[in-house]
Amino acid sequence: MSLLDDIIGAILIGTWTNSVLLAYEANMAYKYFKKCRNDRALTRWAVAFLLVLDVATSLFEYVTVYMYAVTEWGSKEFLAKQPWTLPPYAVTTELAALVVQIYLISRFWRLARNIPVTIMLVTLSLSGFAGNAWVTYGLIKYPGYAQRTMLKDSAILWYTSVVGADISIAVALAVSLQRMRQEVLRSTKTLLQGLTYGAISTGSITAFFALLNMILYLRWPETNWGPLICFNIGRIYTLTMLYNLTHRSTNAVSISSSRDAESILDFQSVEKTSTLETLLQSTSMGLDALVWIGTHGCCHNYTYSMTENGGNIPGVNLSKFIQH
Repeated sequence: MSLLDDIIGAILIGTWTNSVLLAYEANMAYKYFKKCRNDRALTRWAVAFLLVLDVATSLFEYVTVYMYAVTEWGSKEFLAKQPWTLPPYAVTTELAALVVQIYLISRFWRLARNIPVTIMLVTLSLSGFAGNAWVTYGLIKYPGYAQRTMLKDSAILWYTSVVGADISIAVALAVSLQRMRQEVLRSTKTLLQGLTYGAISTGSITAFFALLNMILYLRWPETNWGPLICFNIGRIYTLTMLYNLTHRSTNAVSISSSRDAESILDFQSVEKTSTLETLLQSTSMGLDALVWIGTHGCCHNYTYSMTENGGNIPGVNLSKFIQH
């Protein structure tokens, strides 16, 4: 391939795919804000912050391509160095990843209350942020493409920390859900299995693209084939969070195990009517449940009472839906 393909062509393709993902993200964000008006303010502000970050990142990307293809077209000197837009674009990309990782870590904490594992996950996430700061410093200090190899160590720290955090969060969530699956009614095990698959799949997607980004950078450090992937990673992280939030909003019941874990239904969608009926009809024992039904994301309070035998179901506590 020619130098133009490696430098301009790669990031041009990156802006095309980024535009598609950004449009999809805007659509999902609109649905989220419309349907989940009862979510906690912190969660809604986090989503809004991610939208601002992704729009800013996209603008940096578009300006980068415009400078290469229009403003500085034909300048071999400009083609040999990285423009000023790349350091801030790297920062906004990492901030999006950090926000989503902290959100998922908070889900794990509410689910498992495991201090050592939570500290480990936070440390991995912050290590990614530190690696990104190192990369950003390197982009400023070594702007030439021929100097890209000077960023190798910082890039490896950034990418491996991000991949490690994503995989670790997915595994931690999956293990916690599987442990809880052993403690609840048989009728809820299929639900928890679905939540486990959801946690693994969403974490695997972000980890895959971060790993692909690292491989391309290490293989062709003086080109933009690595940034082609990185141009889209921020949107992928935001879409992961929006997927969790919008699919959570269709859930019917928040179930706690005997360990009082909260917000199990944050991770995957289930049919609210069939799930509720299964839980209520699976036993002849008494069941007093305060259930929050997500009607298009707008939670309404319903109380269901079955007092045929006036008892409780061992190991299962149907409690209020913890809003996020």
